[in-house]
Amino acid sequence: MNYNRIVYMRESLELNQRQMAKELDVPKATYASWEIDKFVIPIEYLARICNIAGFSLDFALSLSNDKSSPKKEIKIDYKKIGQNIRNIRISNNLTQSEFAKILNTSRSSISRFENGETKRLTIILHDIGKKYKISVDELCK
Repeated sequence: MNYNRIVYMRESLELNQRQMAKELDVPKATYASWEIDKFVIPIEYLARICNIAGFSLDFALSLSNDKSSPKKEIKIDYKKIGQNIRNIRISNNLTQSEFAKILNTSRSSISRFENGETKRLTIILHDIGKKYKISVDELCK
């Protein structure tokens, strides 16, 4: 994934990395590692940045170029996101194994995503949004 959008959102607020890290209550080194794509930013922190800066998750994940502000605050509910992931899989008549293969992950990971048992969702949400032309903001509602 490309995290240039995170830099863009931070700079739109005229904040430096240390200030944004403080807003997010994370160490500056952690925040900096997200900006250089050393580590994947957890979806809850990406949502917080979007809420602070007024951008959508789709914009942050480069799934949209629309810079308009989301209509309401993005809230991350892992159970609800899991239900939405399950609904996408089922609506495409896929087994967990088939869905996992398409998304280049394991069946057990799909099961954990669908059950809301993992917080490591950023990449899978990006991939689902891109593959199925679905808004990540909608997946998180």
